[in-house]
Amino acid sequence: MAHKLQEYEIAVQQIMHQTGCCRTDAIKTIRLVDEFVRDARRCGYEGQYPTHRQLASRECQLYKQVIPLGRTEPGSAHEALERLLLSPELGEQNLRRIEFSGLLVEIYILAGATK
Repeated sequence: MAHKLQEYEIAVQQIMHQTGCCRTDAIKTIRLVDEFVRDARRCGYEGQYPTHRQLASRECQLYKQVIPLGRTEPGSAHEALERLLLSPELGEQNLRRIEFSGLLVEIYILAGATK
């Protein structure tokens, strides 16, 4: 439990540092990504599409900054979120974001993929 709390605090601090947001917005961003992760698990790891309400939110804008298109950078907020939210025992290794013409945003959990 203490380890997860430490990982949570690291993720909060990394998001704040990377985006310049306040603690409250960093926590809301973690909750948003956690919601995507839980939904992906329930749907057999299909891509998750944010709702229009989510897309208009501050935390979704921060999520786009924290989980850029492409690879996870070591020491980034993205990596901290992966450590916090993914379950290696389930084969979960990476969080990825994909945009289609800048309109649709998907988040994927890649199981068994390499960084």
